[in-house]
Amino acid sequence: MTVLKGGHNGFVLSCDFSPSGNNIVSSADDCKIWNANTATKTLSLKGHDDKVYCVQYNTTGAYIVSGSCDRTVRVWNADSGAKQATLKGHDLAVFSCCFSNTDAGRFVASGSDDRLVKVWDWREGREVKNLIGHTGTVWSVKFSFHDKYIVSASMDHELKLWDVAGASCIRTMTGHMTPIHHAIFSPNDKYILSCARDFNVMVWDTETGKHLETIQGHRNTVYHLDMLGEQVLTSSLDDTIKLWSFTEAAK
Repeated sequence: MTVLKGGHNGFVLSCDFSPSGNNIVSSADDCKIWNANTATKTLSLKGHDDKVYCVQYNTTGAYIVSGSCDRTVRVWNADSGAKQATLKGHDLAVFSCCFSNTDAGRFVASGSDDRLVKVWDWREGREVKNLIGHTGTVWSVKFSFHDKYIVSASMDHELKLWDVAGASCIRTMTGHMTPIHHAIFSPNDKYILSCARDFNVMVWDTETGKHLETIQGHRNTVYHLDMLGEQVLTSSLDDTIKLWSFTEAAK
């Protein structure tokens, strides 16, 4: 195990590998970039005025997006640490942010305590879509792999599937009995996976919104999930990380 020391002063709230795997970005009171091979800090990204809840590299590794309790979304040059954009429009804390997958991540989605999902053209520094529908804090936003859709997860116990071009909610998925913390698409966009405070991971059909399967095994809130190939990784407040076979879970 390698420990990255000498960095943050508070709780580390988010982290992400660069696409090359050579660097890591992390967030707490600010954002820091680390050399993953030497476990040394290389840059600090200064600019946010409050805790930074989310960070992510774009698909090329050239840029980093961050969202903060200061109500802003910011984009940074990953090599120099220079701020590229400050996106203002949310009225409350930003808890989730992500780049689009195409066009080198030209667009950014964000979810906030103000119950809104916003889409930004960060190169032009402007909001392009405002997605209204959730009645609780939006904890998670994610573009589909071809950027046609965004899935959002909320404190209102709902998942929403948004058509990006039309800025409309085309499907609301209910099944979790508690706030939902995270949702992602499978690599082919065929499925959506979500996790919540009800200890469960759920699998949904993207096209129909049908609930296909509930994956059980955790004994406390499931906060995060990721997927590589046909493997699903989940992390929970029960002090465990679990690796699941998606093909078995989705049968």
